[in-house]
Amino acid sequence: IGNKILQLLDTGKMKLLDELIVKTPEEIMEMMKIKGIGQKKIFIIWKEMEIENIGELLYACHENRLSLTKGFGKKTQQNVIESILFYQEQQGNYLYAQVEQLASDIESLLHKLFNIENIKITGSFARQSETIDELEFVVALPEKNIIDKISSISEFEFIKKASEFILYRYNGRIKIKIFPADEKTFLQKSFETTGTTEFMNAFNEHLDQTKIKIHGSEVDAEILKKSGLQFIPTFLRENGNIINIAKQHKIPEVIKPGDIRGIIHCHSNWSDGSNTLEELSNACIKKGHKYLLISDHSKSAYYAKGLNEETNGSATQPGRRT
Repeated sequence: IGNKILQLLDTGKMKLLDELIVKTPEEIMEMMKIKGIGQKKIFIIWKEMEIENIGELLYACHENRLSLTKGFGKKTQQNVIESILFYQEQQGNYLYAQVEQLASDIESLLHKLFNIENIKITGSFARQSETIDELEFVVALPEKNIIDKISSISEFEFIKKASEFILYRYNGRIKIKIFPADEKTFLQKSFETTGTTEFMNAFNEHLDQTKIKIHGSEVDAEILKKSGLQFIPTFLRENGNIINIAKQHKIPEVIKPGDIRGIIHCHSNWSDGSNTLEELSNACIKKGHKYLLISDHSKSAYYAKGLNEETNGSATQPGRRT
Protein backbone atom coordinates (compact mmCIF):
# COMPACT_ATOMS: atom_id res chain seq x y z
CA ILE A 1 0.00 0.00 0.00
CA GLY A 2 2.85 2.35 0.92
CA ASN A 3 4.55 1.84 -2.44
CA LYS A 4 1.31 2.51 -4.29
CA ILE A 5 0.75 5.72 -2.30
CA LEU A 6 4.27 6.91 -3.15
CA GLN A 7 3.67 6.09 -6.81
CA LEU A 8 0.42 8.07 -6.73
CA LEU A 9 2.14 11.05 -5.08
CA ASP A 10 5.10 11.00 -7.49
CA THR A 11 3.25 10.41 -10.78
CA GLY A 12 -0.40 11.25 -10.06
CA LYS A 13 -1.27 7.74 -11.28
CA MET A 14 -1.36 4.18 -10.00
CA LYS A 15 -0.05 1.67 -12.55
CA LEU A 16 -2.11 -1.28 -11.32
CA LEU A 17 -5.31 0.76 -11.29
CA ASP A 18 -4.66 2.02 -14.84
CA GLU A 19 -4.11 -1.57 -16.01
CA LEU A 20 -7.37 -2.72 -14.43
CA ILE A 21 -9.31 0.18 -15.96
CA VAL A 22 -7.95 -0.67 -19.44
CA LYS A 23 -9.21 -4.26 -19.01
CA THR A 24 -12.66 -3.12 -17.85
CA PRO A 25 -15.31 -2.12 -20.43
CA GLU A 26 -16.43 1.52 -20.17
CA GLU A 27 -20.04 0.41 -19.65
CA ILE A 28 -18.98 -1.53 -16.55
CA MET A 29 -17.21 1.56 -15.21
CA GLU A 30 -20.44 3.50 -15.76
CA MET A 31 -22.39 0.80 -13.89
CA MET A 32 -20.25 1.57 -10.83
CA LYS A 33 -21.98 4.97 -10.65
CA ILE A 34 -25.30 3.29 -9.84
CA LYS A 35 -26.09 3.71 -6.16
CA GLY A 36 -26.71 0.50 -4.20
CA ILE A 37 -24.52 -1.94 -6.11
CA GLY A 38 -20.86 -2.22 -5.18
CA GLN A 39 -17.92 -3.72 -7.01
CA LYS A 40 -18.57 -7.29 -5.82
CA LYS A 41 -22.15 -7.29 -7.08
CA ILE A 42 -21.13 -5.64 -10.34
CA PHE A 43 -18.55 -8.42 -10.81
CA ILE A 44 -21.34 -11.02 -10.42
CA ILE A 45 -23.59 -9.10 -12.84
CA TRP A 46 -20.77 -8.88 -15.38
CA LYS A 47 -19.14 -12.31 -15.12
CA GLU A 48 -22.03 -14.59 -14.09
CA MET A 49 -25.03 -12.85 -15.70
CA GLU A 50 -22.92 -11.61 -18.65
CA ILE A 51 -24.50 -8.15 -18.44
CA GLU A 52 -22.19 -5.36 -19.63
CA ASN A 53 -24.21 -2.13 -19.52
CA ILE A 54 -26.90 -0.30 -17.56
CA GLY A 55 -29.59 -0.86 -20.21
CA GLU A 56 -29.12 -4.64 -20.10
CA LEU A 57 -29.17 -4.56 -16.30
CA LEU A 58 -32.46 -2.65 -16.23
CA TYR A 59 -33.95 -5.12 -18.72
CA ALA A 60 -32.80 -8.05 -16.54
CA CYS A 61 -34.43 -6.44 -13.51
CA HIS A 62 -37.74 -6.05 -15.33
CA GLU A 63 -37.51 -9.74 -16.26
CA ASN A 64 -36.92 -10.56 -12.56
CA ARG A 65 -33.56 -12.20 -13.35
CA LEU A 66 -31.49 -10.16 -10.91
CA SER A 67 -33.54 -11.25 -7.89
CA LEU A 68 -32.97 -14.92 -8.82
CA THR A 69 -29.18 -14.48 -8.81
CA LYS A 70 -27.27 -15.48 -5.68
CA GLY A 71 -26.47 -12.48 -3.49
CA PHE A 72 -29.46 -10.47 -4.69
CA GLY A 73 -33.13 -10.39 -3.76
CA LYS A 74 -36.38 -8.70 -4.73
CA LYS A 75 -35.69 -5.68 -2.52
CA THR A 76 -32.19 -5.21 -3.98
CA GLN A 77 -33.60 -5.60 -7.48
CA GLN A 78 -36.21 -2.88 -6.87
CA ASN A 79 -33.55 -0.58 -5.40
CA VAL A 80 -31.37 -1.13 -8.48
CA ILE A 81 -34.31 -0.27 -10.80
CA GLU A 82 -34.96 2.97 -8.89
CA SER A 83 -31.25 3.88 -8.83
CA ILE A 84 -30.87 3.29 -12.59
CA LEU A 85 -33.95 5.40 -13.41
CA PHE A 86 -32.68 8.21 -11.16
CA TYR A 87 -29.21 8.01 -12.72
CA GLN A 88 -30.66 8.22 -16.24
CA GLU A 89 -32.82 11.22 -15.30
CA GLN A 90 -29.79 13.02 -13.89
CA GLN A 91 -27.51 12.48 -16.87
CA GLY A 92 -25.99 15.83 -17.81
CA ASN A 93 -26.66 17.34 -14.38
CA TYR A 94 -23.74 18.29 -12.15
CA LEU A 95 -23.38 19.49 -8.58
CA TYR A 96 -22.40 23.15 -8.32
CA ALA A 97 -19.02 22.25 -6.83
CA GLN A 98 -18.29 19.87 -9.71
CA VAL A 99 -18.45 22.66 -12.32
CA GLU A 100 -17.23 25.63 -10.27
CA GLN A 101 -13.66 25.49 -11.61
CA LEU A 102 -14.85 24.58 -15.12
CA ALA A 103 -17.14 27.63 -15.21
CA SER A 104 -14.24 29.88 -14.32
CA ASP A 105 -11.98 28.21 -16.91
CA ILE A 106 -14.55 28.58 -19.70
CA GLU A 107 -15.18 32.21 -18.80
CA SER A 108 -11.42 32.85 -19.09
CA LEU A 109 -11.35 30.96 -22.39
CA LEU A 110 -14.17 33.08 -23.80
CA HIS A 111 -12.43 36.30 -22.72
CA LYS A 112 -9.28 35.18 -24.51
CA LEU A 113 -11.16 33.96 -27.59
CA PHE A 114 -13.35 37.04 -28.08
CA ASN A 115 -10.88 39.58 -26.65
CA ILE A 116 -13.64 41.62 -24.95
CA GLU A 117 -14.45 42.50 -21.34
CA ASN A 118 -18.24 42.23 -21.51
CA ILE A 119 -18.70 38.52 -20.86
CA LYS A 120 -20.73 37.44 -17.85
CA ILE A 121 -21.76 34.07 -16.45
CA THR A 122 -25.46 33.89 -15.79
CA GLY A 123 -28.32 31.41 -15.34
CA SER A 124 -28.38 28.61 -12.76
CA PHE A 125 -24.65 28.89 -12.02
CA ALA A 126 -24.99 32.60 -11.18
CA ARG A 127 -27.86 31.63 -8.86
CA GLN A 128 -25.61 29.02 -7.22
CA SER A 129 -28.19 26.30 -7.83
CA GLU A 130 -27.46 22.93 -6.24
CA THR A 131 -27.40 21.18 -9.62
CA ILE A 132 -26.30 22.64 -12.95
CA ASP A 133 -27.32 21.21 -16.32
CA GLU A 134 -25.75 23.96 -18.44
CA LEU A 135 -23.36 26.89 -18.08
CA GLU A 136 -24.79 30.14 -19.46
CA PHE A 137 -22.92 33.25 -20.60
CA VAL A 138 -23.91 36.65 -21.96
CA VAL A 139 -21.42 37.84 -24.59
CA ALA A 140 -21.45 41.36 -26.03
CA LEU A 141 -20.94 40.29 -29.64
CA PRO A 142 -23.19 39.60 -32.64
CA GLU A 143 -24.38 36.03 -33.07
CA LYS A 144 -22.34 35.44 -36.25
CA ASN A 145 -19.08 36.56 -34.62
CA ILE A 146 -19.64 34.17 -31.72
CA ILE A 147 -20.37 31.19 -33.98
CA ASP A 148 -17.39 31.94 -36.26
CA LYS A 149 -14.95 32.23 -33.35
CA ILE A 150 -16.15 29.17 -31.44
CA SER A 151 -16.08 26.98 -34.56
CA SER A 152 -12.28 26.99 -34.28
CA ILE A 153 -12.38 25.21 -30.89
CA SER A 154 -12.89 21.47 -31.22
CA GLU A 155 -14.11 21.06 -27.62
CA PHE A 156 -17.28 23.01 -28.48
CA GLU A 157 -19.84 20.87 -30.30
CA PHE A 158 -22.61 22.93 -31.91
CA ILE A 159 -26.11 21.75 -30.91
CA LYS A 160 -28.55 24.42 -32.09
CA LYS A 161 -29.22 28.11 -32.64
CA ALA A 162 -32.41 29.64 -31.21
CA SER A 163 -33.74 33.18 -31.44
CA GLU A 164 -32.18 34.18 -28.08
CA PHE A 165 -29.16 31.91 -27.69
CA ILE A 166 -26.63 29.50 -29.21
CA LEU A 167 -26.24 26.08 -27.58
CA TYR A 168 -23.06 23.96 -27.50
CA ARG A 169 -21.82 20.87 -25.70
CA TYR A 170 -18.39 21.17 -24.14
CA ASN A 171 -16.05 18.15 -24.27
CA GLY A 172 -18.99 15.84 -24.87
CA ARG A 173 -20.36 16.65 -21.40
CA ILE A 174 -21.95 19.83 -20.08
CA LYS A 175 -23.99 22.16 -22.29
CA ILE A 176 -22.86 25.75 -22.84
CA LYS A 177 -25.52 28.35 -23.66
CA ILE A 178 -24.42 31.72 -25.02
CA PHE A 179 -26.69 34.77 -25.22
CA PRO A 180 -25.46 37.31 -27.82
CA ALA A 181 -25.86 40.99 -26.87
CA ASP A 182 -24.43 44.39 -27.74
CA GLU A 183 -22.85 47.06 -25.58
CA LYS A 184 -26.21 48.74 -24.94
CA THR A 185 -28.17 45.61 -24.00
CA PHE A 186 -25.40 43.65 -22.26
CA LEU A 187 -26.34 44.60 -18.67
CA GLN A 188 -30.06 44.19 -19.20
CA LYS A 189 -29.57 40.81 -20.89
CA SER A 190 -27.39 39.73 -17.96
CA PHE A 191 -30.16 40.65 -15.53
CA GLU A 192 -32.89 38.95 -17.59
CA THR A 193 -30.98 35.66 -17.86
CA THR A 194 -29.81 35.45 -14.26
CA GLY A 195 -33.29 34.84 -12.82
CA THR A 196 -35.56 31.90 -13.64
CA THR A 197 -38.49 32.36 -16.04
CA GLU A 198 -40.84 32.41 -13.04
CA PHE A 199 -38.80 35.15 -11.36
CA MET A 200 -38.65 37.29 -14.51
CA ASN A 201 -42.38 36.89 -15.17
CA ALA A 202 -43.13 38.16 -11.66
CA PHE A 203 -40.63 41.01 -12.07
CA ASN A 204 -42.09 42.08 -15.45
CA GLU A 205 -45.59 41.96 -14.00
CA HIS A 206 -44.40 44.28 -11.23
CA LEU A 207 -42.92 46.64 -13.86
CA ASP A 208 -46.21 46.71 -15.76
CA GLN A 209 -48.08 47.63 -12.59
CA THR A 210 -45.65 50.42 -11.70
CA LYS A 211 -45.22 51.56 -15.36
CA ILE A 212 -41.46 51.86 -14.82
CA LYS A 213 -39.16 51.68 -17.85
CA ILE A 214 -35.78 49.96 -17.59
CA HIS A 215 -32.81 51.06 -19.68
CA GLY A 216 -30.19 48.62 -20.97
CA SER A 217 -27.30 50.50 -19.37
CA GLU A 218 -28.48 49.88 -15.78
CA VAL A 219 -26.90 47.22 -13.56
CA ASP A 220 -28.85 44.82 -11.33
CA ALA A 221 -28.82 47.04 -8.25
CA GLU A 222 -30.01 50.09 -10.24
CA ILE A 223 -32.76 48.12 -11.95
CA LEU A 224 -34.14 46.78 -8.68
CA LYS A 225 -33.84 50.11 -6.85
CA LYS A 226 -35.55 51.99 -9.69
CA SER A 227 -38.33 49.39 -9.59
CA GLY A 228 -38.94 50.13 -5.92
CA LEU A 229 -37.62 46.76 -4.83
CA GLN A 230 -35.11 45.76 -2.21
CA PHE A 231 -31.95 44.30 -3.72
CA ILE A 232 -32.48 40.59 -4.45
CA PRO A 233 -29.28 38.48 -4.33
CA THR A 234 -28.89 36.25 -7.39
CA PHE A 235 -29.31 33.05 -5.38
CA LEU A 236 -32.83 34.17 -4.36
CA ARG A 237 -34.01 34.72 -7.94
CA GLU A 238 -35.53 31.26 -8.22
CA ASN A 239 -39.26 32.03 -8.00
CA GLY A 240 -41.71 34.90 -8.19
CA ASN A 241 -42.59 35.00 -4.49
CA ILE A 242 -39.40 36.89 -3.70
CA ILE A 243 -40.72 39.92 -5.63
CA ASN A 244 -43.54 40.42 -3.09
CA ILE A 245 -41.05 40.16 -0.22
CA ALA A 246 -38.72 42.64 -1.94
CA LYS A 247 -41.63 45.08 -2.39
CA GLN A 248 -41.98 45.19 1.39
CA HIS A 249 -38.20 45.35 1.86
CA LYS A 250 -38.35 42.28 4.09
CA ILE A 251 -35.58 40.14 2.61
CA PRO A 252 -33.46 39.31 5.68
CA GLU A 253 -29.70 39.72 5.84
CA VAL A 254 -27.97 36.58 4.63
CA ILE A 255 -25.45 34.79 6.84
CA LYS A 256 -21.88 36.02 6.28
CA PRO A 257 -18.53 34.72 7.60
CA GLY A 258 -18.55 37.55 10.15
CA ASP A 259 -21.74 36.13 11.67
CA ILE A 260 -19.95 32.99 12.87
CA ARG A 261 -19.80 33.11 16.67
CA GLY A 262 -17.92 29.93 17.50
CA ILE A 263 -16.46 26.62 16.41
CA ILE A 264 -18.15 23.39 17.51
CA HIS A 265 -15.75 20.75 16.13
CA CYS A 266 -12.09 21.16 16.92
CA HIS A 267 -9.21 18.78 17.80
CA SER A 268 -6.32 19.84 20.02
CA ASN A 269 -2.90 18.23 20.36
CA TRP A 270 -4.38 16.11 23.14
CA SER A 271 -5.34 13.77 20.26
CA ASP A 272 -4.52 14.35 16.60
CA GLY A 273 -4.75 18.15 16.43
CA SER A 274 -1.78 20.46 15.85
CA ASN A 275 -2.41 23.18 18.45
CA THR A 276 -2.72 23.41 22.21
CA LEU A 277 -5.98 24.37 23.92
CA GLU A 278 -4.47 27.76 24.77
CA GLU A 279 -3.51 28.42 21.14
CA LEU A 280 -6.98 27.42 19.93
CA SER A 281 -8.67 29.59 22.55
CA ASN A 282 -6.52 32.63 21.71
CA ALA A 283 -7.25 32.20 17.99
CA CYS A 284 -11.01 32.18 18.71
CA ILE A 285 -10.72 35.27 20.93
CA LYS A 286 -8.79 37.05 18.17
CA LYS A 287 -11.60 36.30 15.69
CA GLY A 288 -14.22 37.58 18.14
CA HIS A 289 -15.80 34.16 18.67
CA LYS A 290 -17.88 33.53 21.79
CA TYR A 291 -17.29 29.81 22.26
CA LEU A 292 -15.10 26.85 21.30
CA LEU A 293 -16.10 23.19 21.53
CA ILE A 294 -13.27 20.68 21.76
CA SER A 295 -14.07 17.26 20.28
CA ASP A 296 -10.85 15.30 20.68
CA HIS A 297 -10.93 11.60 19.81
CA SER A 298 -11.78 8.99 22.43
CA LYS A 299 -9.73 5.86 23.10
CA SER A 300 -11.60 3.86 20.44
CA ALA A 301 -9.86 6.03 17.82
CA TYR A 302 -6.42 4.66 18.67
CA TYR A 303 -5.22 5.54 15.15
CA ALA A 304 -5.76 9.23 16.01
CA LYS A 305 -4.10 9.16 19.44
CA GLY A 306 -7.49 8.96 21.13
CA LEU A 307 -7.67 9.91 24.83
CA ASN A 308 -8.18 7.37 27.61
CA GLU A 309 -9.20 7.60 31.26
CA GLU A 310 -5.65 7.96 32.48
CA THR A 311 -2.86 10.40 31.60
CA ASN A 312 -2.12 9.69 27.96
CA GLY A 313 1.21 10.40 26.29
CA SER A 314 2.35 13.03 28.78
CA ALA A 315 5.98 12.05 28.17
CA THR A 316 5.84 13.06 24.54
CA GLN A 317 3.28 15.85 24.74
CA PRO A 318 3.74 18.13 27.74
CA GLY A 319 0.58 19.71 28.99
CA ARG A 320 -1.60 16.66 28.48
CA ARG A 321 -3.59 15.60 31.51
CA THR A 322 -6.86 13.89 32.32
